[in-house]
Formats: sequence, C-alpha cells, structure tokens
Amino acid sequence: MSDTASLHHHLRGTAASAGVAVGRAVVVHPAWSEDAELPPPRGGVDIETERFRNAQRVVADELEGVADRAREESPTLSSILDTHQMIVTDPVLSSDIVERIASGVSSEAAIVHEFERQRRTLLASTNSMFRDRVHDLDHMKHQLLVALRTGAVAPRRDGGSIVVAEIVSPHDMLSDHQLGVSGYVMKFGGIDAHASIIARDFGIPTVVGVHDAMTAIRDGDMVIVDGTQGIVICNPDDATRSRYEEICRQQQLLRDSLDSGSTGPVHTVDGCRITLEANIDVPDQVPVAVRLGAEGVGLVRTEMMISSLNAIPSTDDQIAWYGRICQGANTNAVTFRVFDLGSDKVDTGASYVEDNPALGLRGIRFLLAQPEILREQIMALLHVAGNHSVRCMLPMISTLDELLKAREIIDECRQDFIRRHGNCPDLPLGIMIETPAAALSADALSAYADFFSIGTNDLTQYTLAVDRTNGLVSDVIDSLHPAVLRLISMTVSAARGAGIPVTVCGEMAAQAGALDLLVGLGVSGVSVSSFQLHDVRRRIGQVNCSEARAMVHTALACRTAAEVVECLRQYDESARGGMA
Repeated sequence: MSDTASLHHHLRGTAASAGVAVGRAVVVHPAWSEDAELPPPRGGVDIETERFRNAQRVVADELEGVADRAREESPTLSSILDTHQMIVTDPVLSSDIVERIASGVSSEAAIVHEFERQRRTLLASTNSMFRDRVHDLDHMKHQLLVALRTGAVAPRRDGGSIVVAEIVSPHDMLSDHQLGVSGYVMKFGGIDAHASIIARDFGIPTVVGVHDAMTAIRDGDMVIVDGTQGIVICNPDDATRSRYEEICRQQQLLRDSLDSGSTGPVHTVDGCRITLEANIDVPDQVPVAVRLGAEGVGLVRTEMMISSLNAIPSTDDQIAWYGRICQGANTNAVTFRVFDLGSDKVDTGASYVEDNPALGLRGIRFLLAQPEILREQIMALLHVAGNHSVRCMLPMISTLDELLKAREIIDECRQDFIRRHGNCPDLPLGIMIETPAAALSADALSAYADFFSIGTNDLTQYTLAVDRTNGLVSDVIDSLHPAVLRLISMTVSAARGAGIPVTVCGEMAAQAGALDLLVGLGVSGVSVSSFQLHDVRRRIGQVNCSEARAMVHTALACRTAAEVVECLRQYDESARGGMA
C-alpha cells in the first residue's frame, strides 16, 4: 500500500443508516467495467445459450435460497428479492438475450447490451426513487456475469469488515448481515434506495453517495463509518480511532440491553410526554416496531407498495396491504401517507416528461392532477378505518389551496362511502410540512388539518435548495441550519396554537443533539426507523425539557449550522457531562 493511500483523510456522503462502525475495508469492484472489451463467443449459439441458461439458474437458485432466509431476517428483503427474481427470470428479457446470442455474440455481450437497454429507460427519469431501481438491474447483471465467469454467485465478505462498493445488492446485504459485516460505504444511492432501507432494517451504519469511495479507499484500509453524520474517515489517527471505538462499545451495550421491556409511554426527565412511533415501508416491519417499543406508526410510505410494480395497485390490493399493517400494529394508530409520487415513477398515461420532478408534479400536485388515484386510495383507507385506528396524511402540501382541493375530494369520498355503507368511519387528516411555503403558512393550514408531521429531509433540501440525493452537494445539506430550525419553530407554534399535535418523521428525529432541539422546540412526538427506537427512547428519557427550551432560544439566534452544532455541544456537556 502506498504512503498516499495510508494517509488519514475524510470523505463525505449522505447519512443513510445511523450509527458508527470501525473496521478494515473490503473494496468490491463491479464484475464488469463499462469500458471493458466484451469477449467473443466461446462456442456456437447453442453453447452460448446454454451458458446463459446455466448462469440464470445459478442466480435464480441463489435468490430462492436467500428469499427463505429473508422472511426471518428482514421483512423488507422479501418484496425486493421478488423484484430481483422477476428480473432474472423475466421471459421477455430472457428471450431478448437469447435472440441477441443467436445473432452471434457472446452471453456476456448479450447480457450487457440487453440490461443496458433496460437501464437507459430507467435513467431517462430524473427522479431519485425511480433512478434507484436502476441499481436492481445492475445487481442482477452483476450476478449473471459473475455466474458466467465462475459458475457461482459473487463471493461474500468477511465478518467485521467495512464493505466499500458502488452499490450493494439486497441479497448480498442479507449474507453480509449473517457474517457480521460492520458497515457500508457506497458510491451511489440515496436515502430511499433499497440498500439504504435494508441497512436501516439491520442497523448497519451506512453512508451513500460517496463519489470517491472506489478510488480513495483501498482494500485493508482502516475505515470509520459515521452513518449519523454522513462521514467516512480513512486510516484515522489513534485518538480518532479510540474515540469512535468507544462509541461502538456504547452502541453494543445498548443493543445488548434491547428487549421487549423497552415499551410504554415516553417522558423526559421532567415529565414532558413525547410520542414515539415508527416509520414503516412494508407490513412485516410493523410487528418488529411494536416489539421494540413503538407506540404506533407515524409514517407508512404507501408508495413503497408500488415501487416494485411500477403500477397503481387495485383498491382490493390496497385494502389488503393496509389491513396487514394495521393488524401488525394491534390497537396502535397507523398513519398512512397517501402516494408520494412523481409523474415519472409510474405509468399513468401522462405524455409529458419533467426536467426536474422534485419541483414539478410531485406529491399532492400529482394526486390533484390524477384525482382518481387519490379517490381510490381514500376509499381503501376508509374501508380499513372501519376496523382499525387509521390516520391519513397528505404529502408535499405547499399552499392552502392544495389542502382545500384535497379535502374536497376526500369529503366526496366520505359521502360516497356513506351512500354505499350507511355510515363512514373517522379518518383524521394530517399534512406533511416539507416545504418552506407550508411552514410559513402553517397558521392558515392548521385550521384545516388534524395534525402536522414535519418531514425534515425534504424541508431541509427545499429550504437550502440542495438535492439531498446528490453526493456532490452533500456537505451543504444540514438540518441544523438556523433557517430550517426557524421553519420548524414556526410550524410547532402554529400547531400548538391550533391545538393539534405535531411530530417529526425525518432523519433529524434520530440525530442525538437534534432530538434535544426538537423536544425543546415543543414537538409532541417523533417517528423513526425501528432500529432507532431504543436509542431515541433512551435519549428522550435523558432530556430535561426546560433546559432544552432554554437551549433552543440560543440555537434559533445562531447564524450558521456550525454555530448551532457548537451550541448543542455546550448544552450536551452541561446536561450530560459530554456523554452522547
């Protein structure tokens, strides 16, 4: 290893899964370079076709075996692996590959060309969630190429290591989890990518969007992954390594103490009640969240139901899916956010293409432009609300006009439900506060909403005009920026004035110092991923609400995020003697 490679240096990316990991890097390079020359056929068409079919069987069999384990290890994996199996065994894609082989090219060339053709279609989208599906294609192409070369799937990593890769496939993450892989550093991916979601399921610290990952980190480098701050430290000095290893030991002590006894209402030291709920992507995550102490479900990302289908599910399918989630939650309330979609995520017959969907027909704008989609979802939620405690939440509200138009549609659905069934169950309606416009208009919006939920991820990116999925500007995105804190403060004040609850369901709720800020600002609850429930519960129990309120006055007067961080550091030293 060169002297340059061994130097202590920092890399920044997007914090995808909270926590800290320390270990030796295992750099996993792609099975196929885009610049590599494609090999010629090893034999005739029949031989090449059989080579492809054999590789296809190897990968399909591996996926089948992993799927069985996934049902016990990670609920999220089951649906994702179904998607991967569909890709590998897709008859149309397979037929296209065989047809290309028949034209006289090698199996490798046929696979690369056909997968790249599919890939270009997905990359035509400028929406991050849709682009992340490209990685599913890349994983399967990778596995097929490895199977062609070796007759087996890609080799596994050693336990205790930090895996550095362009992106890591979900089924590799299951095997890594069983081996005890400590952390991930990925060149690509956003916080909503499959890899990020599963990393949070497993509680594996992960930083994504690290553009220099494959060149700045080498096999065997000592690496620290700070998945809370989005920082990767290569070859740290002794003091830095010792400090992070102590954090790792504290993390492990917390995990060892994690049990079903950590349940019940959550209060600060001085008795302030803070509701603790879970963010959910798929039904099987709910019982896990309840077991780990969630008092309810603060956010169900219903668009995850269609991410693998690329189509809107039927009303009956929605009713079944929502019902499974509610059954897992027992008597706890469940908040379903209606589809947060953009025009490029599903085929709705639209003939237009947006250059910037994040600022276009997204969220409530999309649903108001496609009102039948919203109507069908509301009708499905009303069916489920007859037997369960269900709340409905609207995404990306920016104006009062949007909220009033949505309420009009929902009221029509209520009347239709009464005509069909004779009565209509209660369905509280809340809104996501994710834009500066919504926060600045929170006093007007609060008159027509039953609750607020602050999505700090989007609120931060829209306030700072920074794409939170873009690693090139990952050092700019910071939820602790004073402008973001002031918008949160305005939202909380409006909610409290209207007598409605206000929760936070963004990643900020799981950040150590930021959680104290949120409590001091006066939020009534937080909703985090299941793995973070225990740590958030512990931290809430250490907060003195009165002291946190005093600290907030200082933080809101800060000029920069760095000043806020320093304010939090001083507060933390005073409140806890510096112990995080």
